[in-house]
Amino acid sequence: MKRFLSAVTALSMLCLCSCGNKTGSSAENSSQETTAAVNETTAETSETQTETVAAVTETVTSAQTSAVTDAVATTVPVTTPKAEQPGSYHKDENGAVITDVPAAEMDDAALIAAAQALFETACETQWNYTVGCPFAMDNNTYINVGQFGWQFFLVTEPGINSIADVEAEYHKVFSDRYPNSLSETFAEEDQHVYCLAGSRGSNIFYLGSEIVSVDSRTDDEIFFTVHHSYNYADYGIEPMEPENETFSVVIEPDGTWKAGQFRLPY
Repeated sequence: MKRFLSAVTALSMLCLCSCGNKTGSSAENSSQETTAAVNETTAETSETQTETVAAVTETVTSAQTSAVTDAVATTVPVTTPKAEQPGSYHKDENGAVITDVPAAEMDDAALIAAAQALFETACETQWNYTVGCPFAMDNNTYINVGQFGWQFFLVTEPGINSIADVEAEYHKVFSDRYPNSLSETFAEEDQHVYCLAGSRGSNIFYLGSEIVSVDSRTDDEIFFTVHHSYNYADYGIEPMEPENETFSVVIEPDGTWKAGQFRLPY
């Protein structure tokens, strides 16, 4: 009996071991199949993610490029040569004005701007010829002129040997249509020119001048109103100089503008 039970027990254990091996093998196979499926799924997912990331990157890059392009187009204007505006002008080497279009084609604003430039040149030139001297001089050589015996100093500037030479230089800015006062400050003697080269202070009340209107014109001359500003009121005195005067521009045959009717306001 004991032998029989032992045999049965042994047989049972053998069956259990066999069943256990089969279960383990099945589980192992199942695990391997699952792992392979997971790996395949992961690979597919990774590939999908890679494609997705690439697509997103391409989209972002495209968007950024577009944004940068738009920004550049917005903030960096295209540079093109600026065309000359009708009525613009420039000064020649003497300070006379040359307009880029005929005066007849210029509006009042353009005429006033060009005339203002010439007026300022005229003021500077008149000051140099009537108060100082625009030429080189020898301050040790002079002659006495007039009833008061004013000392006029020898002009040593090359090419300036007569009053006519002085006038030729002066009329590079001023038209010869109007008389000048050069005889008051220049004298000629023995084929030499002498200059008073006097000095005086400017009008301390003078503030500035502005051309304010175009009044009339002919074929070769334009008349303007120039307004002078003075500071008389702050000193409690009556005005001593006119506030408004006529300034004219004479248009030479070559188109150059020169000062015509004019008075130095200071």
